[in-house]
Amino acid sequence: MILFKILGMATMFFITGCSQTNKQTTLNNTNGEPVVISGSFKQIESARDSLRIYFGGIVSGNRKLQVLDTMIYSDSNGRFSFTSSKISENQRITIAFYRKRNSSGRYYNAFRDYLVSPGDTIKVQVDRRGDKATYDFSGSSNPFFELQCHLDFQANSQFDRFKEHYGHTLYNLEIHKRFGITQQWGDSILNHQLQYLKEFKPKLPSKMYATIKAEVIGDNYYKYRNYWSLKNSSLTDQDRKVLMAMVDDTFQSLIKENEVANSWKSVKYLSLLPIGKLILEHPNDRDFEFDKIYTKNFSALCDFWKNELDGRLQEMLFIFNLQNPKVTDTNGFEACLYTGYTLIKSPDLKKIMQQWYGRKVRGAQAYNFKLQDTLGNMVRLEDFKGKVVYLEVWFTGCGACRVLAKQVDQKVYPKFKDNKDMVFISISMDKNRNQWLKSVASEHYGLKEHVHLYTNGQGMKHPFIKYYGIQGGPTTMIIDKHGKMFSVTPPKIGKSKELIALLEEALAK
Repeated sequence: MILFKILGMATMFFITGCSQTNKQTTLNNTNGEPVVISGSFKQIESARDSLRIYFGGIVSGNRKLQVLDTMIYSDSNGRFSFTSSKISENQRITIAFYRKRNSSGRYYNAFRDYLVSPGDTIKVQVDRRGDKATYDFSGSSNPFFELQCHLDFQANSQFDRFKEHYGHTLYNLEIHKRFGITQQWGDSILNHQLQYLKEFKPKLPSKMYATIKAEVIGDNYYKYRNYWSLKNSSLTDQDRKVLMAMVDDTFQSLIKENEVANSWKSVKYLSLLPIGKLILEHPNDRDFEFDKIYTKNFSALCDFWKNELDGRLQEMLFIFNLQNPKVTDTNGFEACLYTGYTLIKSPDLKKIMQQWYGRKVRGAQAYNFKLQDTLGNMVRLEDFKGKVVYLEVWFTGCGACRVLAKQVDQKVYPKFKDNKDMVFISISMDKNRNQWLKSVASEHYGLKEHVHLYTNGQGMKHPFIKYYGIQGGPTTMIIDKHGKMFSVTPPKIGKSKELIALLEEALAK
């Protein structure tokens, strides 16, 4: 039995959305062997601890991308157990421990996106009796799981040490020198980690070794080479020259790694690295900086992935970024969506594109919903054939839904209220019909002149909601006169003029 203490991992694990506790869905795989995670909680006071487990998928934790999401509770003796469906190749697992004391609770994200293999049996004792967590591993597959845990802890503790050592003193240096020192520190940590990992190379399957190596490099670069944080107004010509060389060197060093496409940390980093390059290439344009590119120039990122990469890595970058909630650049997103939809060829990724995104590309047949209005009449999308439909999905208590509704009602709707070829529809995910009717009557979520429809208490389980993978509100879309998708990401809050222009474009078709 190997004792491995993890100190200082008090990272908050913020959970969004709803899940069914104690209900395990299975991955579609009937061959191979399952992965078994078991263990117990050591504690002083009596409490029911639990684990949130994400298993499998392209990007762990994203339910759109074929991930099992389940909650496992410990029994009265603090024991817990999880058995996956059978798998025939390596999968990822995230284990987030939940500690409930009195009326409060907290997730601790201890093991995130670790690789496991068919037949792995891992046992872990979680000691929560103090303020710090101690994990005691055993089991047939423990060494490889513990290896990832060790690399994780080492990376995080050294990064904390770096911040303590330098504090804010780096900000007194020229920017390229600041990045040079940061990268030098990161490289020393990376070399040490790769040497430690190399000791396990004879024992690890070659693909797992290469993937873990790519994970270590991607995580290190994310911490010490964050070029996307650059600000054009602060850069000198010398900064640009030196930093551009550093960005290019970083890009080339990472993409040559085997299995980089199967490393979510490397894919995440390569999603951000081009922002730094675009900043340096556009010295007088703030619209390429991090806080603007997702709202104004998302297509520039997609062009980079399309032109500079190929194969599975290129496909993974499109899959990963098309589900980025930060993207509100309507034209950029839809151009990127179309590019990804036509470019991706790998069968597993193509299936995801067709299932989740193929339904959203411009020209795709829209879902012909059948929903109840406030009078109990059934309303179908086909009832509005010949009209452009602006549709908003919302729920009571959604603050952003109220803000958007107010903006649309005051600045957008008046432009089209007399146009017989235009209709505004709101669809509520409320589970309580009386609550929905009360919210409709308040006009906080849309004027009474709009068509108000109800998902009959099914909320996110309604077929229409599930068809588009809607995870919350406000979710909006525009459907053209022929019942086909025109825009799946219409401009939202603060973009009334852009929304008006897009609706006028749809009406002109």
